[in-house]
Amino acid sequence: MSVGAGVAMMILLVATRPFEVRAWRAGRISDRTAAILILGRFPLIGLVVGVFGGAGIPATAFLVGLMCIPTVLLYGWSLRRIQAARADLLPARRP
Repeated sequence: MSVGAGVAMMILLVATRPFEVRAWRAGRISDRTAAILILGRFPLIGLVVGVFGGAGIPATAFLVGLMCIPTVLLYGWSLRRIQAARADLLPARRP
């Protein structure tokens, strides 16, 4: 695989973020989906590095598994942060 394809994939992972944010703010993406999309980038980066770096299947699987650790550990924290941001977006109720 070429370096250009790896760079294109990394740019794609970064370039989709503004579209996801707009969809989340519009209510088309749930808070849980937003957290998964944000944290799902870690294993995808490991996969891209393994595939485009020429690593074997076991090394790539290990790298993806290793990159899943922050995804699992940070899911609850990031979901709470996203839910707090959602609460800030909602208009305040008047009694």
